[in-house]
Amino acid sequence: MNIFQKCISLFIAVMTVFAAQAKNYEVASPSGDLRAVVSVTNSGTTLSVFAGETEVLAPSPISITIKENNESRTKVLWGMNSKQPKVRRSFVDEMIPAPVYKRFQVKDRYNQMVLSSGKQGLVVRAYDDGIAYRLTYKSNIPYTVYNEQADFTFPADYPMYASYVKRGDDGDFESQYINSFENTYEHESITKFKSSRLLFLPVLVELPHGMKVCITEADLDNYPGMYLVGGGDTPVLTSHFAPVPKTTVQGGHNMLQKFVTSREEYIARDANAQLPWRVIAVAGNDAELAASDIVFRLGKPLRIADTSWIKPGKVAWDWWNAWTLFKGRGLYK
Repeated sequence: MNIFQKCISLFIAVMTVFAAQAKNYEVASPSGDLRAVVSVTNSGTTLSVFAGETEVLAPSPISITIKENNESRTKVLWGMNSKQPKVRRSFVDEMIPAPVYKRFQVKDRYNQMVLSSGKQGLVVRAYDDGIAYRLTYKSNIPYTVYNEQADFTFPADYPMYASYVKRGDDGDFESQYINSFENTYEHESITKFKSSRLLFLPVLVELPHGMKVCITEADLDNYPGMYLVGGGDTPVLTSHFAPVPKTTVQGGHNMLQKFVTSREEYIARDANAQLPWRVIAVAGNDAELAASDIVFRLGKPLRIADTSWIKPGKVAWDWWNAWTLFKGRGLYK
């Protein structure tokens, strides 16, 4: 066997090992109509979503960069060369009390898949109206999150409804962080959106045959809200997070705001073991999308034991027009 043949044989052997280390893990919704596929390979971990035979979300990278507070180096979870995880599956079918929601109670029915490898975990839930996933990290030592990769790659350059951050300069994300999350919606294909401006959630992607895909998040706790950035050469929405403020100055209207003058290198400190849910809500039409309760279901349980005192009422922008909540004015004379 000559040198060339030996090289080819070695290459085939290496690729065979790599192929053996790549594995897919699937969870389907109770109806079987929606499926999430997690692929763990040597190059990283991705999530795909299917509605029947239609690919809703193409393989989309998932990872997180953290550092335990007693360590000197960061580590990337679910990144390159991740070990094949253990799998645990469960089914939930219950009712959630909802005394202050649009329904008195909400049906919570899903299949769940939990992938775990050492301290790191990935929880994927498959509902009949969407897929949600969250990253977890179990440690007795507090840890710092430096970045999270939560990309959303689509099979084609579909039209999308999304809102830009209204304030700040193009290309300067720092100047865009301070905003009111209020703007009109733009309607363009994913690649036509400006890569120089942040998009805030939710965003709505239109698939063929009337199908809608809404990207949002749920159950944020001690963690920044997720922005998205589009406008690349391929139809992918890339996650972006504002780092934690380091120093601030008082200012703004009536000196009621704090303006960030410098930031830390990380996006969350002493983070919870469970990070926010990333949500891919899927609907066959607009009516189904409006009726979806997926974000409510993914929130934490109600923390108020006695809700009998909460009554519906009317308000005419009291906080904006009257300021009647201050002592000596309005209701509190």
